Amino acid sequence: MKNNLKDAVLQSLNHEYIKKVIDSEELFLQKGIDKYGEFMSLENLTNEQYEDILKKIDKKVKNNEFDFMKLIDEYDENSLEHKTLVTLGELVSYLDSHAANKNEFNKYEDGRVVARCGIFQDAWVKNLLRFKDTKSLNDVSYGVKNALEYVINPKENITIVGENSRDTIALCLLDDTSIDFDKKILNLFKDIDLGLKNKSNIGCVVGRLLYAPEVYKLWNIDNRIWKVCHGDLITKEEKEIYLKNNEICIVDSIKKGQLDRFLKEIKIGDIFYLCDNSDVKLLGKIVSDVKQQDDSQLYKRKYEVIKECNSQNEYVNTKKSWSPNYNSTVAEISIGDMKQFEKNILQPCFNIDIRTLLNKEFPNDNNLGSGSTEIKNYKIDDILKDVFIEKSKIENIITTLTYKQNIILQGPPGVGKTFVAKKLCYLHQGYKCDDQIEMVQFHQSYSYEDFIRGYRPNSQGGFSLKDGVFYKFVQKAIAEPDKKYYFIIDEINRGNLSKIFGELMMLIEKDKRGKGYQVSLTYQENNEKFYIPENLYIIGTMNTADRSLAMVDYALRRRFAFIDIEPAFDNPILKSHLKKHLGQEMTDKIILKVNKLNKEIEKDSLDLGKGYRIGHSYFTPTEEIKDVNKWYKMIIKMEIEPLIREYWFDKSDEEIQPKVDDLLND
Repeated sequence: MKNNLKDAVLQSLNHEYIKKVIDSEELFLQKGIDKYGEFMSLENLTNEQYEDILKKIDKKVKNNEFDFMKLIDEYDENSLEHKTLVTLGELVSYLDSHAANKNEFNKYEDGRVVARCGIFQDAWVKNLLRFKDTKSLNDVSYGVKNALEYVINPKENITIVGENSRDTIALCLLDDTSIDFDKKILNLFKDIDLGLKNKSNIGCVVGRLLYAPEVYKLWNIDNRIWKVCHGDLITKEEKEIYLKNNEICIVDSIKKGQLDRFLKEIKIGDIFYLCDNSDVKLLGKIVSDVKQQDDSQLYKRKYEVIKECNSQNEYVNTKKSWSPNYNSTVAEISIGDMKQFEKNILQPCFNIDIRTLLNKEFPNDNNLGSGSTEIKNYKIDDILKDVFIEKSKIENIITTLTYKQNIILQGPPGVGKTFVAKKLCYLHQGYKCDDQIEMVQFHQSYSYEDFIRGYRPNSQGGFSLKDGVFYKFVQKAIAEPDKKYYFIIDEINRGNLSKIFGELMMLIEKDKRGKGYQVSLTYQENNEKFYIPENLYIIGTMNTADRSLAMVDYALRRRFAFIDIEPAFDNPILKSHLKKHLGQEMTDKIILKVNKLNKEIEKDSLDLGKGYRIGHSYFTPTEEIKDVNKWYKMIIKMEIEPLIREYWFDKSDEEIQPKVDDLLND
């Protein structure tokens, strides 16, 4: 973990909000520290003054009319109450980004604060007045305590970290305790050169680094961990079937709280271990929403196996609500129990520690995602060997894909659009992993039911609700938010796009991704909601020479960036490729002849145009050609001539044949 942390920190140092602290020669939040000293040095309020302020706050909060500035105005400007409240408001403006009248009180041009505490102003007033009176941090709420600890001693405390976050950080980055949390976290960072201009800013920069995206992912727990048991009401034979099908199945007669957990709380991507009474079976990851089995009282979820249990011993350790020897069907392993879960279940049964599990760094012997392929790095130099497109254009396409998330590669036949699409996926994700890529081809009978979900005939002579290819792929992407997923739609304009996409027409927009825009599907179960995650990219391909197609729906067109893929006969890498496989003479002939034909096609703007040119992929062999002349003639007769005759379908054979002959003649 230490090396991972160091790498993540070094990647985070250029973030503007972190660099500000690093480059500050003064104590970064000195004004806030000074204001704390000013507030604490004020004369203490009398009991009567203190009680009067509290009564006014409680009354205004009860009537839903609390306003901090109006509270101040109720006291004479020369009174101790007025001075105390103003100084308190100024102090809070340096502690909390959500402070009342922060822009007025905070004197920093950039409005810098200790943290985003999110504490209501009335709570700030009550807590700070109480603390000023007692001088005890035990008398204030957790968030206020964290903020005060920093301004009291900024060199030995980090800026505010939430209580739950401290528990998970302690679990993932430290050991199993959060005692002396600040001290231990600062010690964790001590050997990393942060480049601080003022060493006293260590607590401030570490607090910010913990929430930098690169560091945050080392400790943030995206998914919950569960114990699941099939239960005694399911037969041994049924359990074997469910195991074979990678399904967990629950009977609705279990306790309502446990049933609700299975139906509503467990999410795609959550981790669970499966047990049968005291026997531990496997460790898995949820990959589907709940489905009711036909009209029965059984509810199922699909899962992927992380690892089979490697122990045959019956569980005899401590009894907890989540342990195999406890009479529970569905139970969550809380943060506080994680270390005990590791000791009693993970290590003896699966030889996995909790950090490995939470960070999804599964050992090599796991079978998660059966059928996964070997992962190989893939960089821009690799794609330039595979496709005949200039480096600058490749870079622009990748930038567009990142920004828009939906692109369509359009061009004439034979420019390798589908081939290019897959290589772009490799380059964008940085490695070759086909498990994160799915491809379909649209056609005129392709439907919403094929793509998303619909009813299909079943073996019983009825109809069952079946998930479509895109729905299934989306669930895979949701389950692994830290990975990029790519859905390629070949011949995207051949389908009835509005019909196929349905409600997805909105969801595929870049700014409509995520749970915040989830919608109900046309066909749904248990009032489920559907959304497209931010880690999913869509690449379509479109043949510009397809006469049978109408113009792409405008609603879809504005959601995609359209990128032209051109014939590459003048590309030097293509020339080198052709020369290697076909020799210089044939290379020159192909380029001369096809370029001449393409110019003629392009000039025929009435019927044809640039979108109908002949692509280079017809002439790019991938293996040795023994007789290049014979091979060339076959390509012309079998591939190019039918295309030409289709293009000029209204011309006579006497007009077409010379074009073919010109390609064949030396």
